[in-house]
Amino acid sequence: MTTADGDIQDLLIKLSSDDSSSLDDLLSSSSTTKIFSSLAPFLFNPDYGTIAHTILTTILQKKPTLLPAASSSIHNHITQKLAPSDEFVVSEQLLRLMVQQLQMVDTDPRLHNSNSSSSTSIATQSIQALQTLCTIRPPLVQTLLSILKNIPKDSTIMIRYYTLILQIIPELNSDCSMNDEDDDGNDGTEIWKPLMDGLRDENDPLLQMSILELLEVMDRDDLIQDWKELDPIMLRMVGMNIDTEDYDQDEPMDGTTRKFKVSSLPLHPFCAGAALRILAKRNIPLDLYRHVLLSFGRKMSGEVEKIGFVDGISTYICCQRNENNASNALKAILGERELLEEWLNLRMAQSKLKVVVMNSISTVLLSNFVQEEEGQSLCMALYQSIGDINDVGAGHSTTEIIMEYVKSQLVELRLGVYELLTAVAKNDKGAHELMRYGGFFEFLCNRNLEIVKEGKELKFDLVKSIVHSKVIGLLASEVVEKLDQVIEDGPYYVKDNRHVALSD
Repeated sequence: MTTADGDIQDLLIKLSSDDSSSLDDLLSSSSTTKIFSSLAPFLFNPDYGTIAHTILTTILQKKPTLLPAASSSIHNHITQKLAPSDEFVVSEQLLRLMVQQLQMVDTDPRLHNSNSSSSTSIATQSIQALQTLCTIRPPLVQTLLSILKNIPKDSTIMIRYYTLILQIIPELNSDCSMNDEDDDGNDGTEIWKPLMDGLRDENDPLLQMSILELLEVMDRDDLIQDWKELDPIMLRMVGMNIDTEDYDQDEPMDGTTRKFKVSSLPLHPFCAGAALRILAKRNIPLDLYRHVLLSFGRKMSGEVEKIGFVDGISTYICCQRNENNASNALKAILGERELLEEWLNLRMAQSKLKVVVMNSISTVLLSNFVQEEEGQSLCMALYQSIGDINDVGAGHSTTEIIMEYVKSQLVELRLGVYELLTAVAKNDKGAHELMRYGGFFEFLCNRNLEIVKEGKELKFDLVKSIVHSKVIGLLASEVVEKLDQVIEDGPYYVKDNRHVALSD
């Protein structure tokens, strides 16, 4: 046991006997870092946890500016020392203390003497520590959710609360349901009411943007797909008002045409793109979403909304619950020239948007439904539509158009091309299409064209996709041998050109 640990142990014993006179002595004789790092393990000790928490709160009452140091030590102990196999306890008092740190603001006087800590850094530490505790001890989730149920109205603090909630709340198909009642008999879904109210608050667009960004960043599609309340909110943001009495959210999508009573609204000036992406995950009926896309495409302006539109199409296709629905969705898009013009158009797009378009197409080409014969044919129709939309009468095929971007000086654009071509090559029909293009084989074998590490890796993935496809059985033996040699050489191969002829 170290000296600091011994001091804390002695102090715990003395305070347990109501003798707190040595606390001031300890604070004056030891560094705060040593005090808190020594105290932290005792906070989780079954025998000393209560008195250790008393020491901690007493210290923070005497010297509130020590909170950043205390928070850091507790965070480090939880994230670096605790393990699932350890025997430890977590008191509700400690959980409440850590949750209170989510409510700190930069003007808090406890931060005035701290050069390195801000309210954001302390809140982030608390979120990480609480998330780690819930991972190690899943039963803590329900206790923590009951503490978090009173969501503050301050937008910054609200987002911190929901950041933690979205990290710890279990998957909807797990044994621990978010709909379980708490000790007070409250339905677990009540915790989401402030979030939904914030999305509806058109007087606070920054809060709306923050919530949408949080929903996207946290990647909780299981929750998004379960929240029927999102539909009318998201529809308003993308410029549509729907008669909810005429809209059955549980009706299965079957590709048939139904009439919905909708009226047009302006796009939300800041949230339309994100709202469309989230709406795409809601599995709303195909004919309604098709109508949403057409309306959105006619109203959108600016790169942010265009990116939302492009992502909204691929997200909707890829988030369908079965292959038949995904095929129907892609068929509907391919049947709408107006949508294809907006989705696949590379001619007028800036480089960033070109990459977004290529990534969107790649996502569809790699989705699960492509395993079926119909899915492969639909994806090839999508790929060939790129040439149809961007050719404008010049007689250029899709592959010819895409290969022009391999020559770009912009690394991001080249990477987007490699990923798109690799997605095409994973489709046997696509691999055959690529290898038929004049110069494509030579492009695969040329290791000097790409100089960026990530680009070399992505191009190498493309070669592997070709070699592993069925097209390899149709190629000449010498072609196969050269491609095998590229695989054997690896992505970073550089030809040795050091042999130089010497002359007098």
